[in-house]
Formats: sequence, structure tokens, C-alpha cells
Amino acid sequence: MDRTDLAGQRAVTRYLVRAVELAHRSQLDAVPGYHRAYEALYPAYKYFFDGNVLRWLNRNHDILGNGHLIDAGANFGVISKALVRALAPGCGLLSIEPEPHCFRSLVSRLSQFDRVRCLPVALGSSNHRGALRVHPYHRGDHHLLSPNQTGNGHQALAVSVRTLDSLTDEQGLSLADVTFVKLDLQGSERHALEGMKGILANARSLTLCLEFAPSLLQRTGSDPAELFAFLKSFGYGTISRVTPTGQTRPVSDWRDLITLGSTDIVVTRSA
Repeated sequence: MDRTDLAGQRAVTRYLVRAVELAHRSQLDAVPGYHRAYEALYPAYKYFFDGNVLRWLNRNHDILGNGHLIDAGANFGVISKALVRALAPGCGLLSIEPEPHCFRSLVSRLSQFDRVRCLPVALGSSNHRGALRVHPYHRGDHHLLSPNQTGNGHQALAVSVRTLDSLTDEQGLSLADVTFVKLDLQGSERHALEGMKGILANARSLTLCLEFAPSLLQRTGSDPAELFAFLKSFGYGTISRVTPTGQTRPVSDWRDLITLGSTDIVVTRSA
């Protein structure tokens, strides 16, 4: 049942992305009002056709706990807006998005919330300047390039790359009090995890939500097996996948996820 739902969800998503591509090729995206309509409709697309994590969060606000929340790869802020509604008193949300157009939309969507900090940076294993490959029409498909990569004909922007540990500390948030981190980085998740060792080691109660896409990880020079070995070295060995209905299913062996191609997973400390 879950696999059937997932296949249908992906088929619809492919058609929608194809429609956006056709709009770009026919220059409809140059028509005044196109991008405003795109951004207005994006939350509906995100919920109905790519809303696994949103539905899971709506079912499980309690897992966010009484701590700081982090949304990395925040895009237009759809997930961040759901998270801010569940923020505990005295806690903050870091909403991180390096692509300038998406960042402007993110700020616009979240500007009324005083405990949200929107940060225009990418996450990595160290603090440095990097290159972000920007897709010409798909606003959800930009990613950091590794040093030996090129934009492959697409625009590449210079961006600030930060470790999540240094960024969290800089914003005055205690690493020990981070309770939720979402990473949707188009293959850069492993590098971002390397830069949050302090959070992994010190957080008292942390839930990780990651996009797991083996092909995207390999594109950035990461080994899927090494990603899970790294997490396990910090005690994070309990894995669940998020279904299209927002439920979770336990995963006993991460290799079982490979046939899904790309899926959202939740990782917590092993009991």
C-alpha cells in the first residue's frame, strides 16, 4: 500500500515538474505574475504531492519537544511555518536557505514570527565559501557543488557554507537544547552531519529528519553506507521511513531503503 501511494505521488510530481519545465521552455515564466502564482501554489503542491514530512509533523508535534528547531534546506518555508506553530516558549527556529530567490520568499513567509531566524547560508562540514548550483526552473533542486564539480551548464552562485554547530552557537542557541533538525539538502546531508557533531553528541533529546536519496548523496561524493555508520557512531541507529500518509515504518536495515530511490527518514538514538 505504501509503495503504491509513493509511486503515485512520484508520478504526479514528475508531471508537475514537467509542466514547470514546459513553462520555462516556452518562456511563460517571463510573464508578469508567473512567479507570484508559482509561490502561491507551491504550499498546496508541497502538501498534496510532496507532503510526507508535513503530514508526519502534523501527527507528531510532541516529538519536537521543548527545544530549538532547525529547518535546513527550508526552500520557501512551508516546513518552517509548520514548525514555528509548535515552538515551545523560549525556544527558537533556525530556517536555513542559501538560494537567494527562495530565501526572499522564506523571509516574506516567516517575517511575522519573532522567534524565527532566517539564514542565507548553506550547510557543510566546515566554514568556507562554496558554489551552489541553481536549477533554471525547479526551485527545489539546487545543491552545493563539490570542489571538483561544475554547474553542468546551470548557474552556480558563490555562497557562504557554515557548519550547523558554529551557526547554532553563533545564534545563541544551546547545542544541548536542539530537539529537531530537518535536512533536505539534495545530497549534501552527509557533509552537513559532519558539521553538526556537537549537536549529535550533546543534544539531550534529538530527532533527525533527512531526505535519503542514494543517487544524490553519490553526486556529492558521499557514501550512503558511511552516512548511517556515522550516525550510528553517535548512537543514532533507530531508523524509520515516512510514508505518504505521514506515518512512520521501522527500518531494520538501511539497505531496504535503496529500492525506494528517494524517501524521507526519521533517525533517533537507539534505545
